Amino acid sequence: MYRFILTLGAGLLSLGLLAHAQQTAPPKAPLSACEQLYEQKAYADAAQACEPVAEAGNAQAQLILGLLYLGGLEVPGNPQRAVVWLMKAAGQKVAEAQYQLGMAYLSGTGLSAPNLVTGVEWLLKAAEQQHPAALAELGNYYTSQLQDYEKGASYTRRAACLGNVTAQRNMVRILYYGIGNVKNCRQAAWWARRAAEKDELSRSNYRIITSRADCLPDAAYNPCAG
Repeated sequence: MYRFILTLGAGLLSLGLLAHAQQTAPPKAPLSACEQLYEQKAYADAAQACEPVAEAGNAQAQLILGLLYLGGLEVPGNPQRAVVWLMKAAGQKVAEAQYQLGMAYLSGTGLSAPNLVTGVEWLLKAAEQQHPAALAELGNYYTSQLQDYEKGASYTRRAACLGNVTAQRNMVRILYYGIGNVKNCRQAAWWARRAAEKDELSRSNYRIITSRADCLPDAAYNPCAG
């Protein structure tokens, strides 16, 4: 298992659901009944409404069905069926579907066996669209599986700049402990302060790091500028 966890405490990557897709998509028509029901968390009704729309080729409906069957949200969990719908949506360049499909290939969910190469390929496609969780996962992969610390840190930094809190915590560890021979506790504190805006675990990390007088955030450091 290649999973690379660089947090100071336990953390889980959550499903992005439709958030990223809606943030990066161009302006579009009002939400369909399928999307409205999904956003209202009426998942069983959403599955019924989305099925014919997805069959007709609507990428958002295909994504929604993939997520519903993947998570067993008011419908029987069916990973194999989820992968079929995610594949259709990913083929239409929906970043969230590409990410979820990549994760399915890495874990073997809904498939006969894991496929690391194909999983990374789908994550790269999602990363091309600036999908934060895909970027964070690629940071994990390049750091732990390939020991390419420079590339791993680059992906992690991109995800962190987009607000992914797991990646922000990972930047803290990379800089605080010098993973890949890049050690700078003041820059680590900068990331810790940014992550501290998100949750109590990150606020605790920030307090621990900045308890050292030489580890106050570097005011001149901003890797996300520009």
